[in-house]
Amino acid sequence: MLAQHLPIIYQREIYAWKYFNKLVGLPLAKIQATIAAGTPITPTTITATIDYSEIIKQNLEPNNLPMSYDWSIDMRNIVLTETSAICFIKQSNYMQLFGCVSGEMRIIISPPDQAPLLGTFINNVSNFDATKLLDKVPIELQFVEIILRCGNMIYIPYDWHYFIYKNSLTSSIDNSANNKANTAANTAANVEIADIDDIDDISDTIIIDCLNKSILCSI
Repeated sequence: MLAQHLPIIYQREIYAWKYFNKLVGLPLAKIQATIAAGTPITPTTITATIDYSEIIKQNLEPNNLPMSYDWSIDMRNIVLTETSAICFIKQSNYMQLFGCVSGEMRIIISPPDQAPLLGTFINNVSNFDATKLLDKVPIELQFVEIILRCGNMIYIPYDWHYFIYKNSLTSSIDNSANNKANTAANTAANVEIADIDDIDDISDTIIIDCLNKSILCSI
């Protein structure tokens, strides 16, 4: 993966995470409360507390860097929309994955050699709004925009540039439709997930940010 130095999409990756896959499509508050309590989201015979953080890390192990010792996991709502200023972030981590837990996230990525067009980076965040640059005809900036739906993850290589946002104009409609489709697919695959009534309430885009910690990164 690191040798190829290219973005990689993991399709339906999160649906393979036992217990955590039942949280896909739920509101952030309910996900956080369930993880904090360590309880299953659906009726089960399990009486022991579920360590969701450990489950996530176990599923991420195939992506461990050499000399890896931990993962930093963060879940949050996406607040930036299609009307926000497009200020790229420079990837300064060797192994970082972003996954879509609820809703639908969009990500614009650009390779390292495009940095001169993206302004000055302060703490790895550009001070330049690239909105007009992305709309230029003919195209001046090399970039690709990816729609990442529920259950999918993406790897952003070191030194690449990215901008994550959600499309607020379609989120209310698309989130409900996409999550119902995911529900049907998982039911057919015998994957237990939350009640459809919970999914209907979704209007936000929730991502999981997974950063691998390795001694290699500090050498």
